[in-house]
Amino acid sequence: MANTAKHSESEAKNNASGKATRAGSGGAESAETIADLRATLASLANEVSTIVEQRSRAAASAAAEAVKPHVDTVQQSIRRQPVISMALAAGLGALLAVALVPRAPRQKTLRERWVPNVTRADLNNLADQLSSAVSRLHVPSMPSMPDTSSFERVLSKLAHADPTGPMSNAFDKIAEWALGARKKVNGSGRK
Repeated sequence: MANTAKHSESEAKNNASGKATRAGSGGAESAETIADLRATLASLANEVSTIVEQRSRAAASAAAEAVKPHVDTVQQSIRRQPVISMALAAGLGALLAVALVPRAPRQKTLRERWVPNVTRADLNNLADQLSSAVSRLHVPSMPSMPDTSSFERVLSKLAHADPTGPMSNAFDKIAEWALGARKKVNGSGRK
């Protein structure tokens, strides 16, 4: 078989070289040359496919002959000890199932089910909503005074309060502190 393939291959080369020299003489001859080359290639492909098919059949039959004694031995041991054979088959099936079957997704724990997944985008949205809600609120206008004037008013109230009464001793201490603080705020107490 291999010899026929080599023979037809060399014949195709000779035909191609002879026809290529004749192809220079006209366009009709070059079309015939291409058609002949295609036919030669098709016949070569058929021969190669038959050779490959025959070799694969031979390899399959050789493998079957090599495995046959082992198959017979396994069948005899199954017939002699069916319980052990069934246990081995079940164990191997379980191992294959564990190895081949995809795992189910992991169940969420109780904490994961109840705790929401908060992202930075969620926090930004919350901040935007809060700022827009605050801007829509109507707050009545209040006279705006600086913090220092409010502080000065508290200090002056404490300084001019009536020192007589049940809390006179504590009130004196607070009044002294208020006067000292007032002097510092006004700048007269600076050194």
